Amino acid sequence: LEEKFLIDKYMLLTKEAQETVPGRIIKTYIEEWECLTEGNVAPDFTLFSSTGDSLSLYPLKGKLKLVHFWSCEDIACRQGNLKGLEVIGVFVGNDKQKWMKTLIEDGMIWIHGFDENHRVADLYHVKKLPTTILLDAENHIIAKNLFGKDLQRKIGESLNKSKEKVLP
Repeated sequence: LEEKFLIDKYMLLTKEAQETVPGRIIKTYIEEWECLTEGNVAPDFTLFSSTGDSLSLYPLKGKLKLVHFWSCEDIACRQGNLKGLEVIGVFVGNDKQKWMKTLIEDGMIWIHGFDENHRVADLYHVKKLPTTILLDAENHIIAKNLFGKDLQRKIGESLNKSKEKVLP
């Protein structure tokens, strides 16, 4: 369901209906979704990485972070691989061997995590692949679902803003 549609329908419910179990579930979903809007801090996560270690979002340093949700099965997710930009790739699937093979075949050189049970994709309410979420150094959401030139433009703008904050 689209979030705006869900919010609109939820607001039509009576107070009694909102307090039922299904009503509380919908309210929780809406609250989680609202936390994933621009300006809010993205939730931390930990995944199995392609190097065999664990991968968590918050400890990663950088002026900008790009969380890129993708799948081996969807070629569109792989065609726009962002070579030269450090990203956090979150593979959404259940075939670890296919994931590792794709990383090698496509030359994906950035950090990758394996989201076998879709826990992180669910946490971020990912509905389609690929999905991108651009974060600043403090993990605030800057933009979502930008690709190609739009993504490049937003990265440039954000880097310029971060330089302006440092300059006296």
